[in-house]
Amino acid sequence: MYTNQDWNFTFVGQYLYNGQGYGTLSVQDILQAVMDRAGGQPASEPTLNAASIASTFGGLGQIGMHYGVIYMSWTSIANSKADVSMLGIMNFSDGSGYVSPTVAFTMFTYLKLSVGASLSWGAAGTEFADPTGFSSSFRTINGQPNPGYNPDYVAKPTLALLLNASVGTGSF
Repeated sequence: MYTNQDWNFTFVGQYLYNGQGYGTLSVQDILQAVMDRAGGQPASEPTLNAASIASTFGGLGQIGMHYGVIYMSWTSIANSKADVSMLGIMNFSDGSGYVSPTVAFTMFTYLKLSVGASLSWGAAGTEFADPTGFSSSFRTINGQPNPGYNPDYVAKPTLALLLNASVGTGSF
């Protein structure tokens, strides 16, 4: 972590080793196993009940073993009313990631406008992959063939543009 109070600048970099995570298992693998068990009871699989579902979904929080995070914030740039920030997260285990830069400008004492973007990337079934095409990568849903299954599905980067206006300060 680096902070320069004179410039109102902060930079944070972090590496996270998630020892309980999986090196090769993807979100798609876990969800496919849940869907298969919901449609029938595969041999040597635990019975599908509330506890086994909770256990399976609990594993979603342990997807990757290696992560990197970068956060940067520069407020009151050159004593102006402009701020910039950026958050980036990378799952090194599956190659997916997310980045979100933002530019904000304080219009008046209690009015702040922000413009930003959100970009995610990753292959099919990875943690930060294209959520809109995610279901098309499953062969079956609830043990039945998925009519939307696309064997040629390729996850594409997603981009969202954000506009935010905040009025007031403090909390209540």
